[in-house]
Amino acid sequence: MSIGRNMINERSFGIVPLQFRPTGKYLFLVQHLSKAWLLPKGHAERGETSKQTAARELMEETGLRIVKWLDHSPFTERYSFKRQERQIHKEAIYFPALVKGKIKLQTEELFDGRWIPVQDFFARSTFPEMKRIASEVSSWLLSSSAGKPSHLWLG
Repeated sequence: MSIGRNMINERSFGIVPLQFRPTGKYLFLVQHLSKAWLLPKGHAERGETSKQTAARELMEETGLRIVKWLDHSPFTERYSFKRQERQIHKEAIYFPALVKGKIKLQTEELFDGRWIPVQDFFARSTFPEMKRIASEVSSWLLSSSAGKPSHLWLG
């Protein structure tokens, strides 16, 4: 995080949590207390890599763990907002990964969380930048190049 006079640049890291099941491709979204539906993410702790941060935040927020990092470049969203009279410029980087585990939501930050079919990601997304990421993720996963890797099914 860098701080200017009235501007703060923040970076967070998250996961596009996926499961490939015989019934289709699913991803897990979290609903923050603000009611916004988002991908799990958070800030790095000292000494963490971006993927370590993303995996830790996924576990803390959802109870899910990484089974396999997927071979695709990260998805990035950028947006700005105001917090206490300061302009925040945020960059969030999401790594696609297959995940599994028992859902245990971090209730201090999250209102809800659920598995949704990939094709419903866009409609469920709250903000324009997340909708753009939803389009990119959906295009990638539903394209013929993403295939139907039955050896990765987790259902």
